[in-house]
Amino acid sequence: MSDSTKEQIEFLVKLQTIETETNTIKSLIDRLPEKIEAWDTELNAFEKGIEEAQALSEEQSKDYREQEREVQENLARIQKSQAKLHAVKTNKEYQALLKEVDDIGLMNSNIEDGMLAYLETADAAEQSIAMKTEQLETLTFEIENEKESLLQETDEQKSKLAELEASREALSRSILPEWLERFNFLRGKDPKGVAIVPVVDAVCSGCNVNLPPQMHNELQRFDSMRLCPNCQRIVYWQE
Repeated sequence: MSDSTKEQIEFLVKLQTIETETNTIKSLIDRLPEKIEAWDTELNAFEKGIEEAQALSEEQSKDYREQEREVQENLARIQKSQAKLHAVKTNKEYQALLKEVDDIGLMNSNIEDGMLAYLETADAAEQSIAMKTEQLETLTFEIENEKESLLQETDEQKSKLAELEASREALSRSILPEWLERFNFLRGKDPKGVAIVPVVDAVCSGCNVNLPPQMHNELQRFDSMRLCPNCQRIVYWQE
């Protein structure tokens, strides 16, 4: 283990790089379930839309068959009423039967208009369902490929994470305990986990605040650990 301040700074900078990369990988891995859930939600919504369209089409087809049955029943009633016309004895009965035939005929005409309207839209509805079903198959294929690729990438990132953890453990053994303790303390306090930053043109790159001239000069001597007066991060002079 070296007591050289400059070397200790170099170790901490390397450790910060490892920690930053580790946090990035962990963040990617943590977002995996969220991405998969979003894909599954998209697929479920698409499937639900198709199911609702199919249910509506089936209901309309059922109504159409019911209307067909009703038309046939009405035609039978018309034939029955027309047969009675030859047997009526009074004009009043005859007119009543004629009105009944006309009313049933008008009823059938209205029903048949509705049936024609259904037939005009049924083909379009079936084509739309077929198209959406094909789109669902394509979307499912694409999402499954995305999942497989993401899971493979995640496995690679986990391997990389294990390598980084091993490097961090090895590097930590080269850092003075008090320096490592300060580094871990500062990293734990910072939302982004940044404990050490360079000073560029007498400015702390962590908080963008100018350092006192004397401190900037002292940093170039690498004789001790220095903290930014503003953000309290470890600072070092970047050659």
